[in-house]
Amino acid sequence: MFVLRGRIDRAAAATILSMSGARDVAFEGMRSEGGRWLLDAVHFRDATSNISVDAQTAGIGLDWRGARPFITLSLVRPHLTISASTTPALEGLARTALHAPPVGRGLHVEIFGATVEVLGLRSRPIVVDQVAGTIDNGLRRLTYDLRGKLLEDGRAYPFAARADAEGKTVVHRWSASALPAAVVGSVLHAGGIEVRDGLVGDVAVRFTNGRDLRADGKLSAATVVVDGFALHGVSGGIALDHDELATNELTGTFDDATVSVRGDTRFADLALLRELFDNIAGEQHLQTVRLESVAPGVVFAKYVTRGDEGPLAIHLLDVDPNEPTVRFDTVLAGDHVFSGAERTSSMAARTGAIAGINGDYFDIGGTSAPQGLMIRDGALVHAPTALREALIVHRDKSFSFDLFRFHGTATTSRGTAPITLFNDWPPGDVAVITPDLGKIPASPNVMFVSLAGTTTPGRYRVEDVSPLPERRVATFGLAFGPLVRSKLPR
Repeated sequence: MFVLRGRIDRAAAATILSMSGARDVAFEGMRSEGGRWLLDAVHFRDATSNISVDAQTAGIGLDWRGARPFITLSLVRPHLTISASTTPALEGLARTALHAPPVGRGLHVEIFGATVEVLGLRSRPIVVDQVAGTIDNGLRRLTYDLRGKLLEDGRAYPFAARADAEGKTVVHRWSASALPAAVVGSVLHAGGIEVRDGLVGDVAVRFTNGRDLRADGKLSAATVVVDGFALHGVSGGIALDHDELATNELTGTFDDATVSVRGDTRFADLALLRELFDNIAGEQHLQTVRLESVAPGVVFAKYVTRGDEGPLAIHLLDVDPNEPTVRFDTVLAGDHVFSGAERTSSMAARTGAIAGINGDYFDIGGTSAPQGLMIRDGALVHAPTALREALIVHRDKSFSFDLFRFHGTATTSRGTAPITLFNDWPPGDVAVITPDLGKIPASPNVMFVSLAGTTTPGRYRVEDVSPLPERRVATFGLAFGPLVRSKLPR
């Protein structure tokens, strides 16, 4: 009879633990005390099998709140082993924390002196000791109040973690006066970037149910290794927002050079920053390096070296063409082929561009016209004046380089003449002119043939034939130069 009751009690205790979310429940002994069971040498896992719990003693109490069971679980000096997958964002850590405790509905957990080992984020475990507090899911909303100490290299770093229901929302707040930077770096797991030494001070993390996540801290005296290149004394304020790392400025040193990093960087874009730095790190006589995230999928670098003739400043831009928000375009100074000179920064500002690159040689001191091929939105704007190389951005955002030359013919009922220029001047033979040119220079020895489109591609109707005694606004047509021997079209 006693043996049968013992088996029933053991089965009931295992069932109650299973109701709390536990799996593979095992324990060596049990006894009843004060209306609850006390289990000795308890072992169980969570439903995902990523969390393993071993406790010297576990107390289980069962009550009913209406039609629902309410379980109280007390764990004395438990040891939790968490197998964490590497995640490239703090939001992933938040999601892990929300599911980490073996918490089922209608469960109140009391923890006394727990030790937690997190495996899988680096070569050695992350160890948290003296964790104590409560975890409650009695109202179908996970709340908790926990404190503990993170252990690293013989030092203890106290922290607090709390989640409170505020209306229909649960607000999670984690804080620590300081944490080892190496641990924080391993949790963030930025591929190819390793953090050693140093601290992250004034740590504050806030999120709501895995959303609206924000974390702040101050990095100091850290060593950051990027693909084998070590930066020392890295310091500055950092903020994490979902999948982005933001900083007003992080500074450090690489060999004899000063390095600074600015901007909001998505974890997905860290590979672009690494790629830029990898290209720069091999330069000799580096003096300064500045890295900056400009926008999603776009990062910028400027570095200064000492050359034979003095300092050299080099600018680099790295773009992920697969980023859906990235669009490539071409811009003309003054929005016309013939214009006054305009700075690249001015052209970028008035078009709302986040970055601009001088793309071609141009008629400096004259018309400011580009000398090479220019296509905008698939339409030819300017043809190369000679055999010239051009960068092509294809419709699928892939890139290529190629050499281009331009030629064409104009055929009328009165003869055929070669087209040698497109939106350039002066024409010897025939030049195609469009409104993109801007203004046509006065040229008494040139005749301008105004054209209008027809329903047949490549065929046009002549609207006017007139000389160019004075400068005028460009319209669509053909400019016939002095080398043309055939008669002008009617």
